[in-house]
Amino acid sequence: MDEVDKKIVEILRYDSRTTFSQIARDLGISDVAVYKRVKKLQDEGIIKRFTLVLDPKAIGREVIAYVFMKTHANHAISVAERLREEEWVSEICTLVGEYDIIAKVETNTIQSLREFVERRLRNMEGVVDLRTSIVFTVFKENI
Repeated sequence: MDEVDKKIVEILRYDSRTTFSQIARDLGISDVAVYKRVKKLQDEGIIKRFTLVLDPKAIGREVIAYVFMKTHANHAISVAERLREEEWVSEICTLVGEYDIIAKVETNTIQSLREFVERRLRNMEGVVDLRTSIVFTVFKENI
């Protein structure tokens, strides 16, 4: 990636709806050059997709928590795959260290979080232990 590619990526990271014409004007290059560069960045896997970011609170997800999970030996992947199907789970990562998985959970109330953790996660096959931390404030979030 050269400097122009980096500038294009930064513009699109901020607003993926920015038109190629606008990017071209901002960078002093042609629309076709922007198109070719973006296509190349996609083909190389640098740009994976264009998407939108929702405000969790605007869609009724007022409570954000991180759930750290310990699993039985060799169960982390199967547990992570089951977590993909859970409506409230927005991110899942496997870890090295004290816990095997961290899941970001976004719910509408503390009560729904408690019920989800107690009824779904704590009883999920392969889960040995879990800890939940509720988010007070998000200071930075890269998308």
